Amino acid sequence: MRAQPSRSVVMVSYYFPPLIGAASVRAQGIVRYLPECGWRPVIVAPVEGHFHRSGEPEDDPIPPDVRVVRTSNPELSRLLRRAYPGPSPSTGETIETEGAGSGGEEVRPIATGRLGRGLRRAVHELLYLPDAQTGWIPFAASAARQEVERARGRCVLFSSSVPYSAHFAAWWAKRQTGAPWVVEFRDPWSHDHPYGSPRTAARKQLDSRMERSVLLAADHVVVTSETTRQLLLRDTPGLPADRISVVMNGFEPMDLHDPPRPEARVRLVYGGTLYSVDHARPVLQALLQVPESSRPRLVVCGPPERWIEAASDVPGAADVLSLQGVVSPQRVRAELSRGSALVILNPEPEASIVLPGKLFEYLGARRPILAGVPVGSEMEALIHAYGRLVPMRPFDASGASSALADLIRWHREGRLQAPTALPSELEPLERRSQVHRLAEIFDRVTYRSGEKPT
Repeated sequence: MRAQPSRSVVMVSYYFPPLIGAASVRAQGIVRYLPECGWRPVIVAPVEGHFHRSGEPEDDPIPPDVRVVRTSNPELSRLLRRAYPGPSPSTGETIETEGAGSGGEEVRPIATGRLGRGLRRAVHELLYLPDAQTGWIPFAASAARQEVERARGRCVLFSSSVPYSAHFAAWWAKRQTGAPWVVEFRDPWSHDHPYGSPRTAARKQLDSRMERSVLLAADHVVVTSETTRQLLLRDTPGLPADRISVVMNGFEPMDLHDPPRPEARVRLVYGGTLYSVDHARPVLQALLQVPESSRPRLVVCGPPERWIEAASDVPGAADVLSLQGVVSPQRVRAELSRGSALVILNPEPEASIVLPGKLFEYLGARRPILAGVPVGSEMEALIHAYGRLVPMRPFDASGASSALADLIRWHREGRLQAPTALPSELEPLERRSQVHRLAEIFDRVTYRSGEKPT
């Protein structure tokens, strides 16, 4: 029987199974690997978080010795969403999902008129402080405080955003208990996210003040990319460089499946959320320019609505799309490993500040990556270092067509079937390796707080 760790991490995380997505998968990996580093994880999460859920059985359950504390989480956004219908059906072709995610729950965009959009903007600006999960703060803070007080041995508070409400809950618990506190920013807060909602200048200034207060109050800061680290250091005077560290998302090792053979059609796979229909249209147009006899098929594992909207503007696109819907992370990994190549679409220059979690799963699948990403970005550098990049430049139908032509030629020549990297080369990117880096930070934080790590 494995000995119980004598040190505890109380982790405040809104996204945690049964919710799915990159943030939930990251949190699940952290609690899986921390015990082998001598830390016992305790999770504080909402009883009914508002996000996608898979209807498939969980192949990778939470370890039985991990304590999960579920709290109430009243959210104004739930009431607002009930006042509006879902998006109106697109005109044009009907595209059906293939039902793999049947039985799950999917967060769908809502349809609003001009008055509704104005109301939603006003609510975001004036009431969502720091975000829509503000009502969760007192419940999460109370649970975190209780878990720190009941912990045996040393204890660290760890909060992960988004939502940023998690940080204020952990900060409250820190003030009441004196426990060292590590904050994690998976994305910058005060900077304009390329796929976020627009904000007024006053709200940007307020977000910047809240962000700075959290960064300076924490004992240590964790980010998921070097780009984010440099942004926060540049914009936060007084934040020492040795108090902010990079712990990347990482990936779970997966069983690799055989990709299509040279005589079969190319199989492209896209995993996760499509942030803009404008990203999808050039790819769909390029696919339809390929002769039908060798036309690739694009498998999408994720919310289908934006793909359906994009396809409605591209006649014939229904024939090249296979929409799987929201499926479990394990199902996504299996689909990725079966692909001839994987598709990532974050083309705007502003997306340089983003290092999406799915990119690591792509690299772990060891398949070539058809990439619409900013030139010189950390995304591009990571693919170059650990995988095989097939760039779409320019990011339009012509650029996508050129990249597809290369892929199809390499596929027929048998050059796409071999894995892009050896397992040993990817080991630094595995989630276990990244969690060990996080555990070292917890060790250092407890040392700085006056307790020598054991």
